[in-house]
Amino acid sequence: AEALGLLGLVFSDQARPAEAVERLDAALAMRRANGVAGDSLDAAWMSELGWAARDVGEHDRANAIMTEALELQRELHGPDHPAVAKTLLGLAATMHDQGSFDEAEVLLLDAIDRGAADRPTPSMASLVLNVGMVRRLREQYSEADRFLAHPLGFHEYLLGAQHPAPLDAREEYAALLAALGRFAEARPAIATSHEVAISTLGEDHGRT
Repeated sequence: AEALGLLGLVFSDQARPAEAVERLDAALAMRRANGVAGDSLDAAWMSELGWAARDVGEHDRANAIMTEALELQRELHGPDHPAVAKTLLGLAATMHDQGSFDEAEVLLLDAIDRGAADRPTPSMASLVLNVGMVRRLREQYSEADRFLAHPLGFHEYLLGAQHPAPLDAREEYAALLAALGRFAEARPAIATSHEVAISTLGEDHGRT
C-alpha cells in the first residue's frame, strides 16, 4: 500500500492525475482492507486523491474526498496545521469549479488565514485570480481589489515576471484598475502585459 501511495504522489507531482487517482485509490483500499485507516497518512493520501480527482474533472467526488480528509486532518493535527490549509485550498478550488463561488471564497480566506499564502502554488494563484474575477464581474470592486493584487505577485514569484502565465493576472488587475478609474495605474499594467506577450508568445499570437 505504501509503495502504491508514494507512486500516486509522484504521479500527482508530475501532473499525471489519472494515474495518481488509480494508485491512491488502490493504496487507500488496501489500507482499509488491512484494517488501517484514520491516521495522518490516510488523511494526506485522501487530500492528494481529492486534488487529483478534481484535475480529472471528478468534482463531486473530489469535494466528498477532501471534505472527509479535512475533517480527519483537523481531528489529528488541529485547525492550524499546514495540511489543513492545503486541503481547504483544494476544497475551495473544487467548489469554485462547481459554481459555488461564495462558499469557495469563504474556504479560500480560511486557507489564507491558516498560512496558505506563505506557501503559494500555481493552483492557489489561479484560485485567488478566479475569485477576484468573479468579484469584478459582479462590480464588487473593493472586494475584488483584495484578491486581484495577489495572484500577479504569486505568479511572478513562482515563475518570474517574464513568464506568460502571469498575463491573465496582470490583465485582470488592469481591468479592475480601469473600472475603479485608476487609469494611471492601469495603463502601465496593460503595456507590460503586451510587452511580455510579444516577447514570450510572439507578435502573431492571439494574446498579443
